[in-house]
Amino acid sequence: MKKLVTLILFVAGTATAADIPCDGNFAQKLASEHIEFNLPSISKVDVAPLWFRTNEGVSMPTSELYVTQYNHHGYPKVIDRVVGHNEELSKVDLNADGNPELILKFKSGGNQTLINIYQLEKHDLIKLDSNAIASNMDSIEIIQEVNRPPYIKFSNVEFDSMNNQKIVTSMYYLNGNKLIPMGE
Repeated sequence: MKKLVTLILFVAGTATAADIPCDGNFAQKLASEHIEFNLPSISKVDVAPLWFRTNEGVSMPTSELYVTQYNHHGYPKVIDRVVGHNEELSKVDLNADGNPELILKFKSGGNQTLINIYQLEKHDLIKLDSNAIASNMDSIEIIQEVNRPPYIKFSNVEFDSMNNQKIVTSMYYLNGNKLIPMGE
């Protein structure tokens, strides 16, 4: 019985070549998140596992997610690799330069919510350093107010020296290609 269950699980996690969407030699599992871009060089961005072939010739999806930029005239380009789940894509002009930044919000582990920010540089989206923005209570949001550039607000549960729980909220704005804590 154990061998039968193992065989069923193995077959359920694999795919035939006909099941794999392929663009030449680039094989991507159906995108879990997708966003259209109306930029001269970028048509869309997908987040999905890629397919790989084992030594035995079985095609399987990777455990990591890949952020893939699709150009109007060219090949898909992997711009980042993410280990996480529950991914959400959005685009917001965080620095008010007229070009939207791509925001990837995802969960990593049990309770960490993170975001990656990608900014258009020439013809490609480039990942910015957004490591400071993480929440252990799933509280990251983009705040958009009238007559003010958007900013990122996030909260975390922390403990003080007396082991009392408190919620700490931080806010960042994007200045050029740098995230700056509000108040600085």
